[in-house]
Amino acid sequence: MPAVPGVGGHAHDEELAPAAAVAPLRPGAVRRARFLAQAISLCCDFGAAAAIAYALVLLEGSTVPRYGGIPVHLLAAGVFVGFAWLGRAYEARLIASGYGVLRGVLVAAAASLGLCGWLIGAGLGSSIGMILFLSLAALLVREACARLLGAHALADRVIILGIEELSAAMARTLPGVVGPTHHVIGFIDDRTDPRRYPRGTGAVLGRIADASRIAREYQADVVVVGIAGALRPAITEALSQCIEEGMDIVRIADFYTGCFQKVPVGQISDASTLYGLQPERSAAYELTKRGVDVVCGFAGVVITALMAPLVWIANRIASPGPLFYRQMRVGQHGQCFRLVKFRTMVLNAEEAGARWSSQNDERVTPVGRFLRKTHLDELPQCWNVLRGDMSMVGPRPERPEFCSRLEKEIPHFSLRHLVKPGITGLATVRNGYANTLRESLWKTEYDLYYVKHRSIWLDLWLMLETFLVCFVGRRPQRVK
Repeated sequence: MPAVPGVGGHAHDEELAPAAAVAPLRPGAVRRARFLAQAISLCCDFGAAAAIAYALVLLEGSTVPRYGGIPVHLLAAGVFVGFAWLGRAYEARLIASGYGVLRGVLVAAAASLGLCGWLIGAGLGSSIGMILFLSLAALLVREACARLLGAHALADRVIILGIEELSAAMARTLPGVVGPTHHVIGFIDDRTDPRRYPRGTGAVLGRIADASRIAREYQADVVVVGIAGALRPAITEALSQCIEEGMDIVRIADFYTGCFQKVPVGQISDASTLYGLQPERSAAYELTKRGVDVVCGFAGVVITALMAPLVWIANRIASPGPLFYRQMRVGQHGQCFRLVKFRTMVLNAEEAGARWSSQNDERVTPVGRFLRKTHLDELPQCWNVLRGDMSMVGPRPERPEFCSRLEKEIPHFSLRHLVKPGITGLATVRNGYANTLRESLWKTEYDLYYVKHRSIWLDLWLMLETFLVCFVGRRPQRVK
């Protein structure tokens, strides 16, 4: 089956279209593509799981046992499909992203092949190898489905009501996000002069009065309301009709936050960014998080102690001075603490006053450049984690000299201090370090998302991504 078209088409009104609009799809085209993707994924998953489980049995040199009359490899395949279903690995929009089904596929593979290995007495190494192999096979199947059927048909199809700076920027940036689960078809707006649209506005499909008809013709799943302020009765009526057609209605700020894991504090003037920022979490979460901090912090302190002599010798040769650098930072609830790092700059680097470091900062020593590039200069902060000043994951702690300025320039900047600062965090992984006011704004948007949505799973995932950034060389993915 050929790929289902995504964006583009015929404009309903030529003066409305700053970019070529897309023709509506054949009725039912999206639904058929999604059903095929789900059916192909499920059948291939069952076949791959059965084949790999059977290979595991042969690898252990045993005959195929039966349980309840069912061969063990078929039982494992059924368990894999069941857990994958529970893990949402057959949702069309997640199939389109590939990246989105990773957790569900890994859990399903571990459950199915772990059970199979336990029943036949397989070794741990063999089972882990087969689990990874099955996970890779399942991800490749979904990648093939997305390419064959068209990722734009499988992803949730989005129409944006109203053209504003935030909605236009979101539509431009969304295709660059790793594993996007949404595809923006175009905009609906009443303005007839394209010169009034923000830069880079995509296809304009028609007027607001025709919103329900347009959304139905383009087989949209989500209508994003990008209009600021109170909605006119005509707009409310159009949205009511979209709801009756089975579409989701989402505010632009909520949609933006869900797609980019950022709270757009720089472009939302109302109080919506404050909802859900309460700092409390369950006692189980807080206890588990502190346990992870203690274990990882202790391991980091041990590694720091082993590295310290090498760093001291290298610094002694290149730039004599103390091994560690201590600096005041702002922690939870605005309380200051003394952060510890390996020294990476020359002595008296801030005689002229505090300033942000730059990409080719002349104050950084040769050894310091290596430590910063590998992020090894951050290791001594594990002592701050053990002390309770910091956590392994959280917003990066800022210097008091900069906080006073940033609180004036960036809306809700101080809300980052509701939680403990971290050695790594969502802003660090997605945006890298902030060296300018603009980058600090982006960092704050990520930090507020973390404060709203923090969980043990998110913490562990960010720690894994930090490992990939530090030791595999994957660069932070900047979404501006």
